[in-house]
Order: sequence, then C-alpha cells, then structure tokens
Amino acid sequence: MSLTAKKVYSVILLTAMLCGLFSTVFLAQAAQAPTFTVSNTMAVQPGETVDVDVNVTGSAGFCAGEFTVAYDKDVLEPVSVTKGSAAGAYFVANAEYTANKVFFATIDTELLDAAGTVATLTFRVKDYVVLYNGKLDLEVGTLVGGEAEGYGYKAVSCTAKDGVFSAARSIDVPDLDDPEQINVLPVVQMGSELIISSPRTSNLAVSEVAKNFADNLVTRFLDTNGNDLTAAGKLTTGSVIELYSGDTLRGAIAVSVKGDVNGDDRFDGFDAYLAGLLSNGLLTDGDVGAAANDAADVNEDGVVDEADFELLESNGLNP
Repeated sequence: MSLTAKKVYSVILLTAMLCGLFSTVFLAQAAQAPTFTVSNTMAVQPGETVDVDVNVTGSAGFCAGEFTVAYDKDVLEPVSVTKGSAAGAYFVANAEYTANKVFFATIDTELLDAAGTVATLTFRVKDYVVLYNGKLDLEVGTLVGGEAEGYGYKAVSCTAKDGVFSAARSIDVPDLDDPEQINVLPVVQMGSELIISSPRTSNLAVSEVAKNFADNLVTRFLDTNGNDLTAAGKLTTGSVIELYSGDTLRGAIAVSVKGDVNGDDRFDGFDAYLAGLLSNGLLTDGDVGAAANDAADVNEDGVVDEADFELLESNGLNP
C-alpha cells in the first residue's frame, strides 16, 4: 500500500469534513475529557505473544482520534493492531509505523461515549529477553469532539496514561528425585546481576537447561572458571548462561545452587566456612559474587547470617 495508515486516516478525515459528515455531531459537546489507558502487562515469557489493550473511559465524547504507542524495539516486535469495541466505524492502523511505534486512528459520525477498548495491540517478546521492566508510551494526536467557532472542528483535551510491560524468563528443569516433576526457577535481579536461584533438588544438567531457549539463539554454558560446558555438563553455583543473537550478547544469567557456596557441586564444611565469613562480615557479597551469596542464604530469608552457617555446619540441607 503506497499510503501509510496515518495518511489514509488524514484523507478519510478531510473527506468526512468536506462532505459535512460531522456537521450534526460537532454540535454536541463532550461530557468530560476522555482518559485513554494502556493496559499493564506483567511477567510475560520470552517467545510469547501477548495482547495489550488501549482503553477509554465512558462518556468520552469524541468522534475521531489518532494514537501512537511507543515500545522498546529491542524487547518487543509488533504483530498486529486490531479494532476494539469502543472504536468508531472507520478504523485504520499500522503496526510498523516506525521502528518503535505503532499507529492507529478511528473516526465515526456519532460521538463515541462508551467505555471500552479502542484498539488491541499484539506484541511478541523476543526470544533472547531475560528480564525487562519498561513502559508502553501512549501519545494522543488529533482528537475531535465538537464544532469550532464558525468553521472546522474543535480539538478535545484528554488524558493519556502509559502502560507497564514486564517480561521475565524462568527455567524449567526436572526434579532429581522425581523426574516427572518440573521445578520452575525464576530469573531475578540481584544488584547488577541476573541470577537463577535453584534448590539442590533441581536437575541442572546443561542438556536440560538448554531446552528452555529458542533454537535461533546461540547459547553458551560456562563453568565457574569461564570454560565452555558440554551438553553432558552440570551447572553449579557460579556457572553462567550466555545468550547470543547472532554475534551480539543479549544477556547473561549466573547460577546459584542453595548450599553450594563455592560452586564445587558439593555441600560440605567449606561451604559452611564461607557462610560463616559472610555472616560475620569478613566477606561481603561483593567479594564472593551475588550467586555465591545467594547460595549461602540456605534458609532463604534474604540475609546470610548465623542461622545459615548453622544449617550448613550441621548438614541441615538434604544430603
């Protein structure tokens, strides 16, 4: 199509005005300034497709409007924009309006005064996304709802509210004691690092963890010394998962296994010793890293203290 959606909208609006389409509508005044809101979308998994609604309050009292929604192009890719129940009879959209914006517009011969969804935007979260918290920024352009003095149309004021969008990867791995049971391990932010925090019962074989990532990603699994692990290898505290799209590193996730503070895949006196140093302040999380510090917090109360040391010292973890 040679015209963009916005140009099509402009042509429709101009034609409608010249033909007197709004001649009776513009005599009515909006009961209140409309509020447009982008729905919040939380904890979407990478690779998933999700719908996001742009909603309007009731008694909106507008006839025509144009809208853009800006998104993070490194996280989301637009799929489509579809007309909602609160849109007018004429609706045009462009899901690829710019590199990081979608566009849609609506026009009607009647005042639109019902609450509901004006448009539904469909996005896909890119495969390499690990953890993201951001916004979908809504901008309302021309909004028509009344007759100007003499000739033309009257712009309507409104409120536009952005939406929150979050995406987070979780890792599914079998339980060691019961392979039919799946342990879901969330990826969380700890300081500046992304961490998978795992109980001892999870099967962290590279071959199992690798199943969580798309085929079009280049995935590297590194041991505590930064060496590549084979498919037969096992992730321990301090191991790292690197995600590449082509040659670009898109994310890195460190691994924490509760009780295995030093990352040797054993649960012994040395782990208790390190936990003791951390609990007494002789070592800090900056010294050992976020993954080791998390592994030392065996009772998962958010701090490494005497209780964690005693659990490790007495072998309170499952053998």
